[in-house]
Amino acid sequence: MRRVSLHLFLIALISLPVMGQDNAQRELQQAFQLNGQGQFAQVIERIKPLISGSTLSERDLGRAWLQLAMAYHQEGRYQEATTAYEQTLRFAGSDLKYAAQYAEALHSFAILYRDTGDAETARKMLAKALSVYAEIDARAGVTEVCRSLADIALGQKHTKEARGYLQRAFDASKDANGLNDDTFAALLSTQGWLNETDKNYAAAESDFQHALTLWKKIHGEQHFLVGWGYMLLGKSNEEAGDVRDALDNMRKGIGVLEKTPGRNNIMFIEGELAYAGALDASGSHAEARELKTAAEEALRNLFRSQCIQCRVSAVAVSLR
Repeated sequence: MRRVSLHLFLIALISLPVMGQDNAQRELQQAFQLNGQGQFAQVIERIKPLISGSTLSERDLGRAWLQLAMAYHQEGRYQEATTAYEQTLRFAGSDLKYAAQYAEALHSFAILYRDTGDAETARKMLAKALSVYAEIDARAGVTEVCRSLADIALGQKHTKEARGYLQRAFDASKDANGLNDDTFAALLSTQGWLNETDKNYAAAESDFQHALTLWKKIHGEQHFLVGWGYMLLGKSNEEAGDVRDALDNMRKGIGVLEKTPGRNNIMFIEGELAYAGALDASGSHAEARELKTAAEEALRNLFRSQCIQCRVSAVAVSLR
């Protein structure tokens, strides 16, 4: 379940100018807004004509490819996402003035590798993104990448390393420009996970509840981050022994996730696996086994259909 928490940074990417835009740039801005709303299929529909035309500047074309990559990623279309991330890096890597965009693409691409089981390549990509952000003193970027590195470290049970990255993320956020409540909600979610690891369950529940409250305030009830926030809170309820609250929050989360990213999405499937664990803890063992079996099969089918191991990006190879 925890690996999907790395998706939380995606909507904080890409700041686009609003004034003085032509039609193509307005389309790009609207696609960016749809990405933040979790409307990934609509993002793909809007972006594809833009990248096949000749109306965008090189900088905006790189931004368009990045939005397309993130949308494919969230839709579970991993091979298409890999191609789009590579295109983003090609455009952003052509000029030093696009360094922040290059680091953004590396960060998001790293999450794709983490989601598909290659934590080591993801870690190396994130380390490279962090070095770029540090060189250009982009503290918002440092905040985001350090949080993602903390998540990876937690997933690998490297608690001390995770604590260091999370502290660096909080420190960078104090002087960063352009951060919003989505970023702080994501930081709280990682802090909650760290508190869970330390068995400080009351603090973890407080962190996840605060993150969920921020996401609901920003996005309303029907957004994938709100659904995931319910799942995180429910998991912390379960580990604290509050099984009834765990089931209640996870049911809410599953309901939102089913409507937003949809059932054929790693976030929804990981949510079902977490819910199966809570059902088992509640004594509903047969129902839990049935749900877990179905969710594990759905996850295998998702990876199989995308042939995750069939293609390794040249970007990843260069880091090995």
